[in-house]
Amino acid sequence: MERRGEATRIGDENRQAEYWNRDLAELEQQEKIIDLAIEREKRRIAQEQTRKAALAQKAKEEPLRKKTQRFQTDHMVPTLQAERENAL
Repeated sequence: MERRGEATRIGDENRQAEYWNRDLAELEQQEKIIDLAIEREKRRIAQEQTRKAALAQKAKEEPLRKKTQRFQTDHMVPTLQAERENAL
């Protein structure tokens, strides 16, 4: 009957199913876009946290490094002076 231009229940159900399928496909596409945006944001946050952790670690190690360098320098100066005097 659909061929003759008369609407039928089955034809109506098929059109409704096609509409729902198109609508579902659009929603799935939007979901993929949103998932991609979420994943990008997660990666950006992870990179930022890694960067901050590295900066914090560097800031934590810097005073120790300076203290070690100062200790080595303080003890090396008299040794170097003694070596120079002995060389003369």
